[in-house]
Amino acid sequence: MTGAKLWRFRYRFLGKASMLSLSEYPMISLAQARKMVEEQKLLPSQNIDPAKYKIEEKKIKLAAETTFKEVALEW
Repeated sequence: MTGAKLWRFRYRFLGKASMLSLSEYPMISLAQARKMVEEQKLLPSQNIDPAKYKIEEKKIKLAAETTFKEVALEW
């Protein structure tokens, strides 16, 4: 354990209980965390798993940040 304090969101998707970490405590205020939870609550009603959505969102963000020059220099 690292001792980090996290904002977490508990939800049920397809009858299975799950938990999603939203962000670290001091970095995000209570009001911001509540807003994030409201956004996450909409996903299961659209038949979208919030955990998988978060992973896909992160992949898209990472791909958008990576430029051709960075890939070429790394290669």
